Amino acid sequence: MDLLKKVGLSLPRISVVVVNYNYGHYLTDRLDSIIAQSIGIYEIILVDDASNDSSMMVLDDWMAVHNINITILRNENNSGSVFGQWEKGISAATGDFVWIAEADDLCEDHFLQTVLPPMLKDPDIILSYCESRQMDGHGSFYADNYDFYLRNISESLWTSDRVADGTYEITHALAVLNSIPNVSSILFKRKNLEEAVHQFRDEIGSYKIAADYALYVRLLTLGKIAYSRANPNIHRRHPDSIIAKCQRKDLNQEIISIQQWVMDRYPLSSATIRKIHDYRRVLQNEVDGNS
Repeated sequence: MDLLKKVGLSLPRISVVVVNYNYGHYLTDRLDSIIAQSIGIYEIILVDDASNDSSMMVLDDWMAVHNINITILRNENNSGSVFGQWEKGISAATGDFVWIAEADDLCEDHFLQTVLPPMLKDPDIILSYCESRQMDGHGSFYADNYDFYLRNISESLWTSDRVADGTYEITHALAVLNSIPNVSSILFKRKNLEEAVHQFRDEIGSYKIAADYALYVRLLTLGKIAYSRANPNIHRRHPDSIIAKCQRKDLNQEIISIQQWVMDRYPLSSATIRKIHDYRRVLQNEVDGNS
């Protein structure tokens, strides 16, 4: 890519940040899915939060087999902060775009081919994502999309590809819930991502579970969002994930806090406010049902 740039044939540079903690049993398949992309990547940065499983041995073996060097950023002690791991990887990235590829997820080889073109077409798009299939911890698929979850907002907003102003997305979707269920489905424009992380570091870092949701809301104050109905991203949902292990009451409090952040800063329609309160009742019913 450096040589091509010198002769005026610059290609988009995509930095892949792989976030890992004790996902050694998923890591080979994840890395294979990254290098299989039909659009070439610029660099892979693996951020490990002091895993105590086989992750580092798996990584060493994978690099030896493929003759690929990965930048490894490894904590001496477990931080327990997903956002802290993201921030470390984002700071190390040097590409034009950043893909935060969680180590337990997967994707088809046309993932980047799906999410990159809208960003090349419209420089104001700073976040481009696609639909996700859902898979369990054993590799069995059980949903082709997140339609059921997103019906809490709209029956039609995610039925086709679209581009939206960031403010529109905040006030019509993210005000209600985290409408981007999996970070692995997103390609970010690096300079805007870095700006949001730097500007709102303390606020986002205060969330232990919903930091991703808090980041999207703040990032989209800076530009547009693109969505593709295609579903080459594969979101693995299993009992060892952060969401599965969290206390539901703690998660709900963070969601309500982010909703309130939006409500305090944007004029919302009465329909959106009603959806916010309806979703809060859904969350409370889930807590009551598990108590």
